[in-house]
Amino acid sequence: MKKIIIITVAILAIGVVVALFFTLLKGQSSSKSNTTETSLVGGNLPITETSNQNTTNSAGTASPSDVIGSASQVLEKFPKDPILTIGSSEGSVGIKNFYLSNPNVSEGGSIVVKQTQNYSILYASTDSSFWLVIIGTPFDKWREAAEQDFLSVLQINATDACKLKASSGIYYDATNSLSGKSFPLSFCNQSFQ
Repeated sequence: MKKIIIITVAILAIGVVVALFFTLLKGQSSSKSNTTETSLVGGNLPITETSNQNTTNSAGTASPSDVIGSASQVLEKFPKDPILTIGSSEGSVGIKNFYLSNPNVSEGGSIVVKQTQNYSILYASTDSSFWLVIIGTPFDKWREAAEQDFLSVLQINATDACKLKASSGIYYDATNSLSGKSFPLSFCNQSFQ
């Protein structure tokens, strides 16, 4: 009888351990399911797709949950010189080193150079491109403001800005006719297909 009780207790103990293991494992997998994936559309425009509906606001723009930390927290190293030189097919351009302000980094790896209520200026180091994401309406008004801020923040003129890989657009929004379209800087003589 004593052996039966010991065996029963041992089986119950093993069952509790297995149940705890699976409970912990399930908790880890559900915490990982709330991820954000950023991909490119129309050449240079980011689309933010999330598995959690609460990570985008009613305008479809990225929420602060897309930020994974500041540059000093996320990047192993980044340029420390006051001037950052960016090469392009049109030649090299010296810009103010925005890394020195310790900007935020998005889950997709983009550097948030500047963010306002009506637009964001993002930088992708993978291809040295800038995205001016227009959030406010009307589009043309905030595109112009973002472009002027782009020049100001980087401390460059329009000629140098046109040498850089830069475009403007909006986050993906199925209800907006501008969605998925990429526009060159308005003062540059470029056209995008």
